[in-house]
Amino acid sequence: MGEETAEKGGEPPSVPTAPSSRPGAWKGPRSLLQAPLHWTRWRAGQAWVALRDRYLMLAVLASVTYGVVWTYISVSNFYSGDSAVYDLGLVMLKAWWYANPGSVGGWGYLSVVIDEPFEVLMTPVGVIGSFPLLLGLQSFALGAGAVPLYAIGRRALHSKPAALLLAFAYLVYFPLGGVNWFDAHFIAFFIPLFLVGFYCYQVRSYLWAGVLLGIAGTTEYPVILLVLAFAVTLLLEGVLRKWLHRPTAHRFPWKFALLLFVCSGLFFAYQYVFLATALGPGAFAATAHTTGGGSIPTQDRTEAIILLLAPALFLCLVSPRWLLMLGPAFYLISFSSYQPLTYPSLFRTQYSALFIPFVFLGAIAALQEVRWALDKLEPRFAPALRKRRWLRRMPSVKLVTVVSACVLVSSAYLAAYYQPYGPWNDQTPWPFGFQPVTSAELERQTRLTALESLIPRSSPYVLFQNDMPNMLPRTLDYLQTPEVSGIGNWENVTPYDAMIGSFPNLGYDGSTTWMRVNYMIDDPYNWGFTEEGSTTDNSMYHFIQVGYESGKYGILGESDGMLVLERGYQGPPKIYTPYQQSIAPSQLSEAGPNESRAGGGLSISNTSSPWMWNGPSTTLSPGWYDVSYLLRTTDLSATNHVTLGVTAESGQISLATLEVYGTNFSAANRAMTVTMQVYVPDTYRGVDLPASQVDWSGTLSVLAIEVTQSGPGDPLYTFP
Repeated sequence: MGEETAEKGGEPPSVPTAPSSRPGAWKGPRSLLQAPLHWTRWRAGQAWVALRDRYLMLAVLASVTYGVVWTYISVSNFYSGDSAVYDLGLVMLKAWWYANPGSVGGWGYLSVVIDEPFEVLMTPVGVIGSFPLLLGLQSFALGAGAVPLYAIGRRALHSKPAALLLAFAYLVYFPLGGVNWFDAHFIAFFIPLFLVGFYCYQVRSYLWAGVLLGIAGTTEYPVILLVLAFAVTLLLEGVLRKWLHRPTAHRFPWKFALLLFVCSGLFFAYQYVFLATALGPGAFAATAHTTGGGSIPTQDRTEAIILLLAPALFLCLVSPRWLLMLGPAFYLISFSSYQPLTYPSLFRTQYSALFIPFVFLGAIAALQEVRWALDKLEPRFAPALRKRRWLRRMPSVKLVTVVSACVLVSSAYLAAYYQPYGPWNDQTPWPFGFQPVTSAELERQTRLTALESLIPRSSPYVLFQNDMPNMLPRTLDYLQTPEVSGIGNWENVTPYDAMIGSFPNLGYDGSTTWMRVNYMIDDPYNWGFTEEGSTTDNSMYHFIQVGYESGKYGILGESDGMLVLERGYQGPPKIYTPYQQSIAPSQLSEAGPNESRAGGGLSISNTSSPWMWNGPSTTLSPGWYDVSYLLRTTDLSATNHVTLGVTAESGQISLATLEVYGTNFSAANRAMTVTMQVYVPDTYRGVDLPASQVDWSGTLSVLAIEVTQSGPGDPLYTFP
């Protein structure tokens, strides 16, 4: 069969042939893909067998390529600021806890080690403290899942090309990219660990299988339930084989299945009790498994199930074991009221890791059943096959290769639409295009990092935005909520809270904790600045205003509009980089009927109106600013008049005005710069540059607008 058969002469003669009662069973010498994992066998010559398998080398190359590409994407995502504390940041925080046992305490450290043993393995990441390293590690781990998947397919299908095609299909399976797209998560490591663990079970290396499956189950709560479900399928298989008197090549591993069942069940019970006790019965960790329906449309639930199965041609539906393993995913998608478990969020979050291995293992199992059936029927139809050359040249292993190619085509086609950053993703209702990191974003990150360095790493009393994972790790007690403005149940934040330096937070158990805040840091130009928690106005924007206006928090540092406030600080900013923004006049809105926006400018002609243009609705921090207009007119009449202004909070607050007349111009059609100075007493969003009371004959053109900070704000808030 050419490539579908084993490499002859690739094994020491002492390695026996694996017996099997299945039709079409493997008849060649046992290769690395069949032998139990054992150092003596490896040393005896198994390694070079793998190196001679060029299909395996292609699978390795593809997995490395996946790791490189997605490391670039995920690291770019991080540097652009599109990352979250409660994913990337908490993964790093937990890794740091294990690297610093003193931050948790004696019994606390022991309890979390028992609860989350996988996370102990991430301790080196906590020591190094590199977010790009963590993102790269996740990308390569997800890509590495293609290698054991190839090995499993190679062993089950006896076709290297079919196994390689399925491995490629796994790498382009769009939910896998979704796991990587949304920050970093320990649950992502479940995929390669489970695949390797299952392969070890296949080759009867039960010790390694138990260890790897156990570690896979501890990557996140309650993933151990999937390992428990796998143990149940093993026990059911053993009972059915015994009941049906189905012979096997080897004695069924009852001890392994029972031990895996008991250990995974006990560990889940411990995790549930531990987390429910620590977080309270209302916490997500204790209620994620419950139902609720909510207001999620049935269509979104149906589409989620269809899209997770369609790339693999729904093959897993004919595999009883893996259909049972997909049961928890079907249950959560169908009944949970949690939006990220349904379409489209499911394919852009880490939760798709719960089913990805089973979709492809189910496809392999289904193709294996097809191969067995065809091999059994082939002798009966041998005369007919000999009469038809095209049938004679397509035995069972050829057929599974063709079907595997169809799986790859289907997976790639759907990925083009539903994969984040896919080439046709913009044609879906929820597009998300890849935005390369610009030099401006890198410069902003550099300045933000400099501001962060002003806050002592040893201080846990820091309030920051949800898009600042690099503010972690900090010396927080285990399971204490990091002080993030847009997360949690902050209660009615008032200037009084800022006066006393503590803000009320409602815990999972219903109790209120007064959380001390010594430092606040904001980034007005990223998404976390206006993100609100469960209570209205509890955004970082609101916190910064309350803290600064209380007079108890001074400006420790300011850079390009970003602030660090320290409680009790009254000196000049230790870091000060003035804010500067160029505003294209074409960005202004509501310019009226007689307007032109050619060349990025804005021109109005023969207009009389109490209100003209507005925008651009930006955010400014406390300080002195120069707002400069580059203007030009065709008419110098003294009756020509316009009032330029600066407003905040979408026009609710007026900060400055400037009157411009036709006589202010030295000559017609000659550009002139007019500047107004304005003091912004607080952090304001919705800052606009409106034009009002316009009465202009001829044409008035706005060619450019520059907003430049000329001085920092007062160390403490000055009431206007």
